[in-house]
Amino acid sequence: MIGITTTPRQGIGISDLILPIKNTAEKSPLLPDYGHIPIGEAWYYLDLVGTGRTTKGQKYACRSVVPKAAACNNKPHKHKPVLIPHNCGRRTCPDCWTTWADRAADRGVDVLNGYITARYGSAQKALPGMEIDRMLPRHVSFHPPRQVIDALVREVDRVIVSPRDFQTEFLKRLRQLATRIIEEAGGVAGVMVPHEIRLKSDRDNQEADYTSNTNRYRKVLNRDDWQEHVKYYPHVHVLLFGSLENSKDFNERTGWTYRMHRVAHEPRDALYYLLSHASAAHGVNAVTYFGACAPRKLRKVHEYRCRVPLVCDECIKEGIDKEHAYRVLARVLPGSLVFENDQDQEKQLHRGRGEPVKWMFEGEPSSRHYVKVRKVGIYRIHKKGDGWQARGKPEYISEDYWQELQSKGVIPGSWFDRHDDEGKR
Repeated sequence: MIGITTTPRQGIGISDLILPIKNTAEKSPLLPDYGHIPIGEAWYYLDLVGTGRTTKGQKYACRSVVPKAAACNNKPHKHKPVLIPHNCGRRTCPDCWTTWADRAADRGVDVLNGYITARYGSAQKALPGMEIDRMLPRHVSFHPPRQVIDALVREVDRVIVSPRDFQTEFLKRLRQLATRIIEEAGGVAGVMVPHEIRLKSDRDNQEADYTSNTNRYRKVLNRDDWQEHVKYYPHVHVLLFGSLENSKDFNERTGWTYRMHRVAHEPRDALYYLLSHASAAHGVNAVTYFGACAPRKLRKVHEYRCRVPLVCDECIKEGIDKEHAYRVLARVLPGSLVFENDQDQEKQLHRGRGEPVKWMFEGEPSSRHYVKVRKVGIYRIHKKGDGWQARGKPEYISEDYWQELQSKGVIPGSWFDRHDDEGKR
């Protein structure tokens, strides 16, 4: 739960950067500045999500269709197949970053849900009248004052050899400093995504953050000259738990500002949006878990996995039972795919969900089911003195057993599935 408190907090100080974290009620002389901060040649070596290069030199280039498809088991030559494009899974790839962001967002939600479950128990056993909004994380952004960023930049300049090393060293320091600032403000646990850029229009920034509009940033970052349309001003976004200090008192004491965006009812969408324009420096994770969500404090003791067959929607519409409307792997005959128009082909190449109007398979489809893997972690809060508990290998179980364990509360449900408009169970 995030509330507002006016209780004075013991300040922190990082002497080597001369940061103005106060121990008294004295006002900080630092003010926020959202203008562009020059970083010299390092500006041209920034790596952001989706701004790198594709793997065109390999056997299957990014955006190319692998000769495999998930065909309908009942009518493979009539019902449209699900095409499977090649995907390198790298966060810097302009075509495949979405796969990386999907997986990273899923992991983040699993940790957040695991933390709530470890504190309050399984979502299936929530007490009647429990106010879920008070238990969910908040999306908050923390913005350092200009002088703090300048101090970090000078510190990094003293230790790096090449401008190529700037981003990695800078993010390591920013991440460490921001974690301490957030905990100083009252954040006790959560997920952090550092950002180094903002759109040049402050209004566009605010609207994109409020609506989690990925397109606003991707429209810029997909351009070859994207650096001409953004400004360098590092800040961090967090989905956090805790009771934050009054924003005015916090700003007067530290010079930092924070902006409360919303309650994260759908944290996956929020994380995906934040990752769509996150930093992608070599050797630095785009997602950081801090406080009680840090791996050393929130231990994943087990993981359940379940293979879920992908069904054919056209079979379902025709009244075929879900158990018999599954898809199977098949090989597409090269050159046989025909799309309705170029737009569908472009969509297919980017997302793997085009609308082919003609296709042929090499022989008959196989009997191997095409499945998606569902995962959920079991987390425990690690306290001082607790012994080490090895996680072991993931346990694969059937769908029926998954449902049985979920009904018993062994597999936790999601606290982010609201059952009514008031946010109560």
